[in-house]
Amino acid sequence: MLCFVFHISLNSIRSKMSLSKSTKRRKCLEECEELGLAIESSEINDEHFNVTNQPSTSYEHKSNHEILNNYVDGKSYSTNFSMESNHSVSEGLDQHLTVDKVIEDCQNDVILVPTFSSDSDNSNECYSEKLLTSIKYWAVEHKISNLALSNLLKVLKNNHDCFHYFPCDARTLLKTSMSNNPLQIQTMSPGIFHYFGLANGLKATIGTNVFSDDTIIIHLGIDGLPLTKSTNSQFWPILCCIRNFNYTRPCLFLVGLYWGTEKPSDSNIYLSDLVNELKELISGGIDLPSGRKQIKLEAISCDAPAKSFILKTKGHSGFSSCSRCKTVGVFLERRVCFPDISFNKRTHTEFINRSDEDYQISDSISVLSEIPDIDMVNSFPFDYMHLVCLGVVKKNILLWLGSIKNSPLSVRIPSKNVKLISNRLLNLKISITCDFVR
Repeated sequence: MLCFVFHISLNSIRSKMSLSKSTKRRKCLEECEELGLAIESSEINDEHFNVTNQPSTSYEHKSNHEILNNYVDGKSYSTNFSMESNHSVSEGLDQHLTVDKVIEDCQNDVILVPTFSSDSDNSNECYSEKLLTSIKYWAVEHKISNLALSNLLKVLKNNHDCFHYFPCDARTLLKTSMSNNPLQIQTMSPGIFHYFGLANGLKATIGTNVFSDDTIIIHLGIDGLPLTKSTNSQFWPILCCIRNFNYTRPCLFLVGLYWGTEKPSDSNIYLSDLVNELKELISGGIDLPSGRKQIKLEAISCDAPAKSFILKTKGHSGFSSCSRCKTVGVFLERRVCFPDISFNKRTHTEFINRSDEDYQISDSISVLSEIPDIDMVNSFPFDYMHLVCLGVVKKNILLWLGSIKNSPLSVRIPSKNVKLISNRLLNLKISITCDFVR
């Protein structure tokens, strides 16, 4: 009877190639049922013909439902199986049709699923973990999008049994945090604000690298950033830079971020989270893999408008606006100038005591004064880019070009020299790095 079941003619196999997928499925089920019955009866009636289950190469006979689930695009997959018998297979079957030949002819219709031993499973799992780890690092290194990575995982998972354990989603592979605790966005008039954390940024930036110094010296940067020209939408980020950490990556990270159509209405509310964490870190330090480190705030860098905003002082166009001395400016040729060279310097104590009401125009003092060891005068350096590069230098260039009204003729550059300078600048353009944005 076993011979009858395995005796499938080549013509019938070829005829199935023109059948529809549903017909192929039905034919496959019928033949698999006959094959299963034949094997069961042969084990009872034929003591010389046994199908044995080898631990490392045995095969399970799957149910019809499982066969249908694994039937892809009308094609099935077959594998060789070993059979122990006291007689050769050719003696029990047709001389012109061996078991291997039948399986080869029926490879599009019969599914035989291999099972593996525990030793093989362990080795496969180890190999799988290494492969998944390699894919993970590859995706991160080459900035593969989550959508593309998910599609790759699905292709591997659905087209080979070796990858059946692969996750279907990139977030599972990359272990993306799916925490139910969303980012705590604060409402801060007239916009919104999120504080990422200074300690979190320090730990993420330094990581497991060895930090040999006992003190981490940091600089903070605060400035306004317009997002578009057509709207008033703007960012006010709080940035931090580690001054004494030598590493290949930039040691700059985001501490807090405000968004709105205007700057925050109160700088003390905007800076409160930063000041509170700074007080804790300066007094208690921070724990890193290389040990506990102290924190020192060396400077806060801002341009003139941002400095006036966070210090609650008069703007840079005011008469008593100098943040270093008490000189009073004068209005000269449509601008405020400070011609005096004899002046008294400002001090931290005078700032805390609010001794100059013309300079500190707000009813409250800046919350930054609560930071330990900060100097409210000298901890805020002048902005070199705006004062020199975009200030004095730009003004001189406009005078040389004659772009300023009533500029003296004695300092103007001839037009032919202006064209020569312009051509040289254009030739240098291809050699200027992207770091010079202005």
